[in-house]
Amino acid sequence: MKKFLTAFVFLLAFGGFNQSVHAAELSSLDITTAITIAEDDTQTVVQTVEAASTGDGVVRFPLPTKEANNLSVEIDGTAVEYDLEATQVQRGPFTVDIVEVLFTPPSASWQAELSYDTTSLLGDGELKTIAVAALDYSTQNVTEQVEITAPLTLGVPVAIGTQADDSSVGGGMQTYVFRFDEARTTSVLLDFATTQSYRLNWSEELKNTSFWWQTKQVVLAPDTNQQVVHIEDISPKPTTIHLDTDGNIIAMYNLGPKRSVKVEASAVATVRSVRYAIDDDRGVDEVPGTLEAYVSQTGLWASGQEQTQDTAKATIETLYEAATEAASQTNSDSYLDVLNSFIADVRASGLPARLIAGTLTHNGAQALENPTQHYWAEVYLPGTGWMTADPAMNTMYEQFGVSDGFHVAEFIRGIDSEKPPKNHNTVQLLALNETPDLPDDFIPLVAQTKYLLLPGLSFTKTTITMLAGAVVDGVGYEDGGNAYRLGSLAPLQEMTRWRLALGSASWGPSTVGVGLLQNDAVDVVAEADSNLSFIPAIVLAVVVAASVYGFIVWRRKRKEPVRVHEADEDIQVDAEDLLKKP
Repeated sequence: MKKFLTAFVFLLAFGGFNQSVHAAELSSLDITTAITIAEDDTQTVVQTVEAASTGDGVVRFPLPTKEANNLSVEIDGTAVEYDLEATQVQRGPFTVDIVEVLFTPPSASWQAELSYDTTSLLGDGELKTIAVAALDYSTQNVTEQVEITAPLTLGVPVAIGTQADDSSVGGGMQTYVFRFDEARTTSVLLDFATTQSYRLNWSEELKNTSFWWQTKQVVLAPDTNQQVVHIEDISPKPTTIHLDTDGNIIAMYNLGPKRSVKVEASAVATVRSVRYAIDDDRGVDEVPGTLEAYVSQTGLWASGQEQTQDTAKATIETLYEAATEAASQTNSDSYLDVLNSFIADVRASGLPARLIAGTLTHNGAQALENPTQHYWAEVYLPGTGWMTADPAMNTMYEQFGVSDGFHVAEFIRGIDSEKPPKNHNTVQLLALNETPDLPDDFIPLVAQTKYLLLPGLSFTKTTITMLAGAVVDGVGYEDGGNAYRLGSLAPLQEMTRWRLALGSASWGPSTVGVGLLQNDAVDVVAEADSNLSFIPAIVLAVVVAASVYGFIVWRRKRKEPVRVHEADEDIQVDAEDLLKKP
């Protein structure tokens, strides 16, 4: 019995596919990965591998997925036994979950076919992005072909990063082929949903621990070039709500001494995938002067190194390549330092840059089960505008010139480098299965009151109230034939403007219209007739009358003779008595 147990332990320790004892090294690989997406979004994968290996023993072959169901392995046409191990690989600050197949090839040169089913290559919900991660095959002598076939009902995809070499359509299916003559270092990504929708829920408790009134704020997700946020509700109603200088939506609450309030808000963020049309010839000197604050080298971004190239694009590409190399050698804890250094260098080179804090739902290799907090940059290129720049994501796929639907911005830090970031823990993000029906119409509430002071003189108050929805840029209002600019307004924001009216315009009826200001004219979408209030005139008349009456009374008192006392006829005094000495 003792000998049997000893032999059993020996087999467990040294038998099977223990690579530490028997390991074969791959010397060359020719891989064809064919992925077929079914109508129910499940994926069938067939990988054909022609390989040469050195040494006898077990081969570890990684699969670009974190699950492989119904796996079968055939070597030279014969089914073989295998082991399957879940493992993780580190790509810069990201961790990628994969599985490895362990099997023993019969000879130094062999051909294998691995087939399996999975659901992890295509993101869940509305994240219809299929990702085939780049893997380490322990040899650089690799050629690879990736074929992705999907039903046309899934939509026409956009290749994020690497572009397809061939494509074809037939039988209700579409196929895209990617070829690589060497070991690839970036993922193959096809985005079948050019926009991704997410629901954001905020829950934050604001406290005033002092013995005096304080103003507290909640920061809601901003709009960017790639993202539109529709604010659905915020409770309780803020004291005020506005956009700060970076475009963040700020809800302000005035709290009394030792008071607190729990703020809850909800919104839908729609993020689109964008491939930027970058002008190769634009120079750094073409940056608009209005963005000067985003070039300022202060605070966290005070020590950048200037990079001089012929064009703005070449400057960014050079800096981006260096930042990507730094990101590939860091982890999630120190990546923010790499990003701040990149922003500082971009600013020192004369181009605007800013920091974005938000949530990442896909790491470029696979959808994340638990979306994680992430930071990235936006850089401004003349002729292109603000463009996403994420050196960490550039280690996963060719991200330069591309914005994906995985980055959900929650906070912008640009003009003030020391501005405290949004508390990420107060935000819950959920990917939506379908985009909700969001109102696109811009129809604000408008009211105008003329407060008459004197005939021919009044103060006119115009109030524009935004409804729930998205930020609207370029808002203006038209009054008395003149157009006035309001700028960008946040959802639920109330904007009040006062102006002095003279002559007949001070009391006569008029109509005020609100809309988008274009070429010094307002495209009116909402209007209202003005109201006339006589209250100021009445109050002024009462004050004037009271003042006049008081003045008259005062003047009369000044004109009366001053009398020490009144004569008393009942008292008679003899003159001799007055002259007598006591």
